[in-house]
Amino acid sequence: MSRLWCFVIAVFLLGGSQLAFARDHMELVCSAVAEPADGSENQPLFIHFFESRAKDATSRDEVASTIYQGKLFRSSWLNKSDGLAKAAPLVLKAGTQVRFRGTYSLVQTNSSYALEVVGKLTADPRARKPVYHDVKLSLPCVDLSI
Repeated sequence: MSRLWCFVIAVFLLGGSQLAFARDHMELVCSAVAEPADGSENQPLFIHFFESRAKDATSRDEVASTIYQGKLFRSSWLNKSDGLAKAAPLVLKAGTQVRFRGTYSLVQTNSSYALEVVGKLTADPRARKPVYHDVKLSLPCVDLSI
């Protein structure tokens, strides 16, 4: 009987430690300087990307956000694919103001990630008629996941 208890305790401790380190979310901070296709002024862009298990337990909730001109711009997407997001819609909004509109793809190379964005970016989302510039860039990411 004591061997059985030792075995049960060992399985619990060893198996439990593996479960404790299982990653059920990903948190990335990605940044780069956008060089608009029309040659206009370069624009810095950083995106905080948070991905977690969705309520249906098979999909992934993905939230992208940035702070610009003192406002929080956010976008969310429900990734129903089995892998990383590919050409997912991204609209970074704060109320009616839009900082970026386009798509994103999350790309993994070895143990690092990059967020590839394609779309239109404005330097002044508060303007009465914001001017948007076409951009296509890869934002290298720092993985903050625990």
